[in-house]
Amino acid sequence: MSLITFTTDWGSNDFEAAAMKGFILKKNPATAFVDISNQLPSFDLMSAAYTLSRCLDSFPEQTVHYVGVEYRAESDTLVIAKILNQWLVCYNNGLLDMLDQKPDENEVWVLKTNQSVFPSRKLLRTAFVLDSMATNQTVLEFAFKTKEIKKQFVGLPITDKGLIKGVVIFTDHFGNAVTNISREHFDTIFGHNKFKIYASNHVINFVNDYYNDETSEDGNLIALFNDSNRLEISIKGASATQLLNLKLNDRVIVELDK
Repeated sequence: MSLITFTTDWGSNDFEAAAMKGFILKKNPATAFVDISNQLPSFDLMSAAYTLSRCLDSFPEQTVHYVGVEYRAESDTLVIAKILNQWLVCYNNGLLDMLDQKPDENEVWVLKTNQSVFPSRKLLRTAFVLDSMATNQTVLEFAFKTKEIKKQFVGLPITDKGLIKGVVIFTDHFGNAVTNISREHFDTIFGHNKFKIYASNHVINFVNDYYNDETSEDGNLIALFNDSNRLEISIKGASATQLLNLKLNDRVIVELDK
């Protein structure tokens, strides 16, 4: 059975995902689909990369993942990459460079879909590619390997002696704000020294172990490292993004408490 996932910013009201899935099901009715998320913020590659990175290693080998963020209707170019013995189909927009998991060596292809073998409707060209990658990968016969993929120099925090400048890269359903500050960066800069975390004009002086840490009461502003080891800003029992007005790309700073 073929398995194809969708990670997009298309929302739940548009037709793109349904049209692509219907096209694939006509060719292979046994295909299974998983919507990782179709509710990502519009054009937000950082959220897409974080979301896919968090669950990529949960899927079986040969799963095909489609990322439709920063989808360009006029684009005739797709990027196909092999990661963890799975397949990723996306656009040459820097997404591959932002994933925690990197493509296998020499396993990245560029595919021009304006060739006669593909359907005339551009949206269905992508569906054609997904179906081929999920069944026999014959579409790779029309692609060429490359090392020239777009780089993205965003997503990493700025570090200095006694200082980390990060940003919010993802906000979840509960209003928690995930930053691009990793536990590794944090421990390297601060070790066992005291620190201050600045988020939206608020200061946090320590990192909790859990959301429901006994030292915190409802309404308390807390910081913790989530299961992806990213620093997260949260309010116990409430939404940090709403109450602090934290948004994607807002600055979160950690500095040594001198």
